[in-house]
Amino acid sequence: MICDDESDVLRAYKIALSSRYSVLTASSGEECLNKYNNELKSGAKIDVLVLDYKLGDMLGDEVACKIRDLDGTKIILISAFEISNSFLNDLTKRNCITTFVKKPITMASLLATVERTLLE
Repeated sequence: MICDDESDVLRAYKIALSSRYSVLTASSGEECLNKYNNELKSGAKIDVLVLDYKLGDMLGDEVACKIRDLDGTKIILISAFEISNSFLNDLTKRNCITTFVKKPITMASLLATVERTLLE
């Protein structure tokens, strides 16, 4: 699953990952939480969530921690903004995120990060 409020970024990530994975997309934190919850209710499992930090309606850390409370899938938090290491370490220790990636990111690097995260 991919959640980013920038439609061009969301489309690019989806194209890059769709060659190897079944991909769901969401363009807001609320949509992400709703789709994620619906997938769980239908018995589906989302293996990885690629999540932008600064969404239009909420921050990615809030989405990540709410998803952790649902079932704790692996989350790759991505941001163009500077985020303190202590904050990221706290999110990791609380199992809200698996890893953090700073934008810009190439599609090859995104694919490699998803593959590496799936193996963790």
